[in-house]
Amino acid sequence: MNKQNSHLFKIIFAGILVYGNSLNNLFVWDDIFVVITNDFIKGTGLLRELFLKPLFYFADPGYLYYRPLQGLSNVLDYSLWGINPLGFHITNVLLHIATATVIYFLLRTLFGDHELSFFTSLLFVVHPINSSVVNYVTSRADILVALFTASSLALFLSAHKNHTLYVVSLLCCICALLSKESAILIPVLLIFVNEMHLKLNNKKTGFHSNIVRSWYFAFLITCLAYLFVRTHILALKANLLPQDTIAFLTMAYTSLKMVFYYIGLIFFPVDLHMLRAIGISQMTLGRSISCILILIALALASLNLYRRNKIIFIAAGLFFICIAPHFSIAFRNPEYYCQQKAVMEEHWLYTAALGIIIPIFYIIKKYGRHSGTLSYRIIFSALILYFSTVTIMANTHWKNNYTLFTHTLRYVNYSATVYRNLGWIYINRNDNRKALEMYGKALALKQSDSQKKILYKDTAYAYFLNGESDKAIDLCRSALKLDFNYAEAHATLGLIYSKNDLSSAIEEWKIALDKDRFNTTAFNKLLALGASDGLLSQYLIERYKEALDQNKGFENYKAYSALGMVYLSGGRYPEALLFLEKARMINPYNVEINNALATLYAYINEYDLAIKFFRIALKLNPFHKQAYLNLSALYTHLGIDKEARRFLKKADHLNMYY
Repeated sequence: MNKQNSHLFKIIFAGILVYGNSLNNLFVWDDIFVVITNDFIKGTGLLRELFLKPLFYFADPGYLYYRPLQGLSNVLDYSLWGINPLGFHITNVLLHIATATVIYFLLRTLFGDHELSFFTSLLFVVHPINSSVVNYVTSRADILVALFTASSLALFLSAHKNHTLYVVSLLCCICALLSKESAILIPVLLIFVNEMHLKLNNKKTGFHSNIVRSWYFAFLITCLAYLFVRTHILALKANLLPQDTIAFLTMAYTSLKMVFYYIGLIFFPVDLHMLRAIGISQMTLGRSISCILILIALALASLNLYRRNKIIFIAAGLFFICIAPHFSIAFRNPEYYCQQKAVMEEHWLYTAALGIIIPIFYIIKKYGRHSGTLSYRIIFSALILYFSTVTIMANTHWKNNYTLFTHTLRYVNYSATVYRNLGWIYINRNDNRKALEMYGKALALKQSDSQKKILYKDTAYAYFLNGESDKAIDLCRSALKLDFNYAEAHATLGLIYSKNDLSSAIEEWKIALDKDRFNTTAFNKLLALGASDGLLSQYLIERYKEALDQNKGFENYKAYSALGMVYLSGGRYPEALLFLEKARMINPYNVEINNALATLYAYINEYDLAIKFFRIALKLNPFHKQAYLNLSALYTHLGIDKEARRFLKKADHLNMYY
């Protein structure tokens, strides 16, 4: 085995060894929306929509992350594994290892140093700072953008031997842009790395070479075209908190603090957790002067590095260019902005960490010149062992939602997101007291009205489950004072009223549908009542026929599905079949549509078709409780008691939120 193959084998083996215990982890947090309830990934029939819609379309269409390649990778995972977290975690680990191997080739091409390339890539593959990205399926975008960015750079540096590689490099750039928005700075990174590569090799050609110059512009034009398509054709414009209240020096000073914290985390990766934040430092005259002096010092240090040590200079440039896109986002999160905090996520370091890992190796190797090769190899091996151990331990925090958020709570007492998620977890564990405790702590935090209304609604629901209807009603009304158009608050208020005042409940559910015609709670409650109330059923039919007249395209599957369910509940089976089939033609991967079709076929005694569609529904979403209950009822009707009990047991023990 030659040196290169030996290096690659060790990198791959280390990645598998370190992340082997992550493969049994479940889906957590936004994985539920990106994987479990995401219809786009459950077949190839909706690939066009996957490339036209944002990542969180089925959870919140206003959450404008445009990452179609991440969705495409999930399509592949689903085709191989279904909704099995094991397969998705295997893919994340393999992609992480692939990224480390591409980094190996990139660094070897850039620096011409096999040892630096190997040890840096090995450190990268086992470093604990990357554990959040590898363990969190939703963070796959960070791996993909790193993989394609490193590939683009490596190919570009090698393209002087084969100009075709410029085209492949550009294609990798496009793939990076379609993986995550931070790839927008690839042209800056590419120009910086290529120019430094030319300097390292004492080549006189570079930016002034006509061929290289033309490809620089090709990358710039590609990124501008991406921005144009995103904002003008797909209409995916970021809806973020304005920054006009934050002075530039305030942002600069806080960002500098973040840089030092980030560097510290890479050198000393302890107490790793999600939702990390840092206080926004309001500027005083002293801090303003300090900020300016630090920036001047950094500029002078960079100039000195450029002259004395171009390897460390390149590493520093990699770090700052890769981390730069995230500084703006850090000040735009309303949850933390209200508390004068900036977001400081560890997964933003995935690519940028490389710029600090290179100097770590360089420092150890320089020490080895004085202490001997064996000494520095022992130090490096000890560092690899330490980082690997910390990573293996960090993987256990991602086992499920409960372990993730209870671990995060040990370090984060300023995030309503942590408390809200724990509240929902406790509700699903039937521990309403603990849920109310979590919601109470969330409400005690300073936050925007848009966040507060959601917390009021969630807390109201917890009080409702706890039998405290008066408190629940007061909280719903508080939410509606902040935003009367908040459909979820009307729907929850209807739920509370339904115990003693059905007419008021119906009125609230109708208002909820006025504000959001596809509000799930309001629709399902009115649908159930409409089965015995012709006027209510007709109200729903008119509402969704009106929706069909107003909307065109993919969105119509929702209206067709709603109409089909209304007709089904009213026993009008031919009309139900017509509209449900129309809905399924548009979106064949929606669990509700397939569950409704299965129920319809059961009603008309087409039992084989009913079982078929129930099983399709459960393949699309193995956490769909109603499908299990319906299938259990069907098997009971058919006298197949063993199967009926099996599916009833699954329904009773089902919980995707643990």
